[in-house]
Amino acid sequence: MNGREYLLLKYFIVNDSVVLEELIAQFHISKRTLLKYIVSLNENLQEIAEIKNNQGRYYLKVKDYKRLTSLQTSFLKLSLDLNDPLKRRAFITYQLIKANGYIVLEDLAEKLSISKGTLVKDLASLKDILREYDVKITSVTNNGIRLSVKKDYVYGLLLANLVCDYYPMPELNFDELKQKKLMGLISKIDTTEKTEFLVKRNISIILNLIRHGHRIKEEIPFYKNLFNTDTLADFVKYLKDLSPKRDGFTQTELQFICYPFNIKFNSKMDSRLLNKSLEKVKKMYTSAAQIVKQKVDVQLDYKHFFLQTKYHLLFMMNRVVFKSEAENILSDEAIEKYPIALELSLETASFFEKYTMFKISKSEINYLTIYYQMELEEKQGHQVSLKAAIVGPISRSIKKLIVRQLNEIMLDYVEVDAFNTISELERSHEKYLIIFSNYPVRYEDKNVPVVRINSVFRTEELTSKIRISFVEDAILEKYCKLRVTRLDSKLGYLKGTKQMIQQEINAEQLTENFLKTWIKREKKASNVFENGISIPHIIDDSSHKRILLTIGIFDKDTVYQNRKVRVVFLIGIPQKLEPLLSKTLSEVYDLIFSISRHGGLYNNLLNYNKTLPFSQIAEGI
Repeated sequence: MNGREYLLLKYFIVNDSVVLEELIAQFHISKRTLLKYIVSLNENLQEIAEIKNNQGRYYLKVKDYKRLTSLQTSFLKLSLDLNDPLKRRAFITYQLIKANGYIVLEDLAEKLSISKGTLVKDLASLKDILREYDVKITSVTNNGIRLSVKKDYVYGLLLANLVCDYYPMPELNFDELKQKKLMGLISKIDTTEKTEFLVKRNISIILNLIRHGHRIKEEIPFYKNLFNTDTLADFVKYLKDLSPKRDGFTQTELQFICYPFNIKFNSKMDSRLLNKSLEKVKKMYTSAAQIVKQKVDVQLDYKHFFLQTKYHLLFMMNRVVFKSEAENILSDEAIEKYPIALELSLETASFFEKYTMFKISKSEINYLTIYYQMELEEKQGHQVSLKAAIVGPISRSIKKLIVRQLNEIMLDYVEVDAFNTISELERSHEKYLIIFSNYPVRYEDKNVPVVRINSVFRTEELTSKIRISFVEDAILEKYCKLRVTRLDSKLGYLKGTKQMIQQEINAEQLTENFLKTWIKREKKASNVFENGISIPHIIDDSSHKRILLTIGIFDKDTVYQNRKVRVVFLIGIPQKLEPLLSKTLSEVYDLIFSISRHGGLYNNLLNYNKTLPFSQIAEGI
């Protein structure tokens, strides 16, 4: 089993079900190669698990959970040979750490049984990864290459993240009685299996580094220990007996070993140390909030947000110091549904990265996005602002049913007015979201959808029509600026999207900053999703008080990062986002995801006629 197959398995473990397009984009391989990996992976998994296909969605069916856990932690990676570039990378890193000096390239290539040319390529790949650790591979003519590490605890991180899974540290092979005592001391502090595994691994790493002449002595920047001496006393005393040196482990080595205790909340933590650390994090976030406000001007209680997230931010800092990510259980598509919260999260992460010089992982940004979204929703609250109408005689029970269905769809309170005739409705001065009738009626406001009462049972279609109504109303009220443009597929996704942005710059709807920011964002992460849609969205500093929605439609599918793209939804988000604009933006996103899931809406959009109202995309669904 090769490294690609192992990474594929890990992806299935953390996702319920995925389509081939998502996997192709994730791993940047062809459909044929991907299917070959799935077949090979199933052969290796045998009776442990199986990757199955249900109408185009692939998922992992686990048969033996215990053996699957064993595969994750040891078998898969240990079974790789040096033909696999991931294991070669681990081997090279390990050799450089053990050498504690220069290694001649020819000697290293000979140990790997590869050519010098292949080794040079491996080193180029490794250098890119080491940049995240602020580590360099330096070379001197006639001497060879060596590692250049600024902070000595990073040696431990390199072993933990790049080496250990392929070359387990052997120093903890002591008798069963000692193993049980160690496990007992760890469980007195934290009972979770993951913490036990990480602490034992860290002990092995430190012992290995000492054996090869590396001692960790320098202070670990921004790391906070949250346990008092008494709580850790028995464990630390036992560690001293494990140390090969009479003076025991250094204070920093002990911190490295114990960091897994400090990356999530534990009731045994010292309240004084917690409060002291929280005060420091508060100062950091207060500074961050000032910068975020300048970039994204939205009504938000930042003080209340900090109170809700202070523990997450504290433990996030400890996690990023050791590159220990929070579990990524949130898909990109789920996060993209909250564009303002995502922008707030990205700006917050950017501040923390500049302040600490540590990279904030995608999973941490996703969690911050959810926290911000919860705060935004709490701020907005629930107001009676939506109304629907019913034309024709109906029973009280049917009216109740319609109200209930609309409230479930809108997640808000919707009032319903009943009229016996269309004339009565037209005499009303109320503004209605949607009109229900048992027979065809002609209503003068063509932007308000008129649907049959039995549509209330067709939830997806009804939801789509309501969302179209929301966006069309926003367009008429000038909260949303809509433009639909045709694109030549020969341009490709990047050039086509750039052309759309340039078109809006020429129309003075966007600024050059928008284009520059989009180019940077696209290099970090793709904005392409399932079903051929892309949603590039950036904060717009043009001072226009509206949501810009420019829809680009390619004449046929184009391919970007192994995913097809047919429709580009370009969104400009005002820097100052008032409540009405925030609501409009949410409605735009809801509609986009409805279009991506509903074939009728999608096809109607492909055949969009600029001379007709936007509601044309709801025709016939």
